[in-house]
Amino acid sequence: MKTMFDTRNRSVHPPIHEITDALSFKLARLNAINERAGSYYFKLHHDITLNQWRILGLVSAMEPAPARDVRDSLYMDKGQFSRVVKQLVERRLIDISPAPDNASANTLRLTPAGRSLHKVLIGFTAERNARTAAVLTPEECETFLALLDKVGNHAHTLLMKRQDRG
Repeated sequence: MKTMFDTRNRSVHPPIHEITDALSFKLARLNAINERAGSYYFKLHHDITLNQWRILGLVSAMEPAPARDVRDSLYMDKGQFSRVVKQLVERRLIDISPAPDNASANTLRLTPAGRSLHKVLIGFTAERNARTAAVLTPEECETFLALLDKVGNHAHTLLMKRQDRG
């Protein structure tokens, strides 16, 4: 029986006998641990959700940030993205305005309060990432981050091809 998956590169990944052998499971597990630890701190100390923090962080990184680019970077659906942006605007953490070159598109910017909160949260994020990476050498950490980028970019390309095919 033919499957819908191309298995020509199967030999690159070690054999998967259990779900715990899969790269996707290992990444999901690391992400779940990270999300649990982060969401607890962000909610308890700053009354902010992880999605709010991610949008705030990307707006800071891309500022002035085209709303669509922020949403696309997070792979977030339009409705959820719109609700979270609205919450951030209501809290006066970001401003939203029409894009200068396209009135139907929006641009996001941090407010002074958003910039101040971002400074605190990026500091916490850096500290937490340093603790997580403490089991690695600097070279291993650099390699790990480069490999995550490489695999993430490849996964994005595969997703776009799949979406283009319908």
